[in-house]
Amino acid sequence: MKTSFTAFCLVVASLVSAGCSEPSVVGHTREESFYTPFVNSASHYPQAKTELNDLKLLQTDDSFPMRFALFDNGKFYYEIDKLGTGEGDWGYEKGVLQLAATRPVFDMYFYLSAVSDSGTAVQFRFNDRHGLVSLEAQLRDPVQIRKEGGEPAPLKVFKNSDKEI
Repeated sequence: MKTSFTAFCLVVASLVSAGCSEPSVVGHTREESFYTPFVNSASHYPQAKTELNDLKLLQTDDSFPMRFALFDNGKFYYEIDKLGTGEGDWGYEKGVLQLAATRPVFDMYFYLSAVSDSGTAVQFRFNDRHGLVSLEAQLRDPVQIRKEGGEPAPLKVFKNSDKEI
């Protein structure tokens, strides 16, 4: 009996220490003003899905395609390839933006933070079934592109899941 209790304690201790050594979902923290350029006016929130091409978007590359439109009312709209679209809430806490959305099968939590202690590069960090994922994100600002005399590239069409997840 004593041997099995000791073995149990060792297993629990190893699980606890392994959990403590996992990489954090929080990257490099910044002041709240660092994130201001990524945020749209709340007046655009109700029609986000139809006006997406004209909104500031944070988007990732083709390895894990996602895009997020943040609004100054603490709401966001997202599109994730092969998963679909949805809405959620975001807030600034302890140097990062924390985003949360409810899906039919699971809840999603993303953390937007700086990639390093200096510079303007940002990344989304989150845990999925494979563990911690870090994806650098780029700002797509159509207003700024037009001010510079260009026209924003059309948004890539994402596929939706038919699994209702």
